[in-house]
Amino acid sequence: MTMDYQAIIAEIEANAEADYARFELALIPGCPLPLLGVRMPYLRRMAQRLAGEWQDFALYPACATYEAAMLQLLVLGYAKAPLADTLPLLKAQLDTFCTWSLVDGFASTYKQLRKEPEQALAFIGECVADERVYVQRLGAVLLLEHFIKEEYIEEVFELLERINNPAYYTQMAKAWAVSIAYVKLPQQTLGYLQRTQMPDATFNKAIQKICESLAVSKEDKAAMRRLKRPGAALKPDYE
Repeated sequence: MTMDYQAIIAEIEANAEADYARFELALIPGCPLPLLGVRMPYLRRMAQRLAGEWQDFALYPACATYEAAMLQLLVLGYAKAPLADTLPLLKAQLDTFCTWSLVDGFASTYKQLRKEPEQALAFIGECVADERVYVQRLGAVLLLEHFIKEEYIEEVFELLERINNPAYYTQMAKAWAVSIAYVKLPQQTLGYLQRTQMPDATFNKAIQKICESLAVSKEDKAAMRRLKRPGAALKPDYE
């Protein structure tokens, strides 16, 4: 590599902000990795700079900090390479996804999925079938970032229906995906809401997020509220 791994770690540490680390810790409760407090735009710039050497960088050992883990995932996400090359490395790194923010930061970056939808959706199906909380979340967030389109929407709903881990961050991603689907494809999503077997708490969270959207009319929000199921609310399962 042009820049060796220790130099990369040193650059991360040089851009750490203790106050920002405390702020991030409040947003990412229970993060199992040390948080240094490097801002996401800087990590993205680093990743874009390193993306040409993604094959080397992806092979470094497990990351010791949150920022190093995020950088490693972002480099893979920015790689200009076919899924046949990047997916095996991603599958080998699924344990790296240990917080919602690592999932979401990577998922929005991995745009190669859009160019190879058949292989991409097969991988997302594997994520959905996985029992790990953040791997199932990865499946949901990849769907909402890249496949809320008319030609894929029924497969998207089928995959969302299979997300069954009851953990908060998994079900929240499912509700988020449904809300994005409603904004983009309201009629198809209404049909899904009328037949879905998703848990009541997740269903109600999806309705809530739809109603929070500025892109949804007052009349449609009123219709959505009438679909809410009694009593159930999605609550965090962390302290």
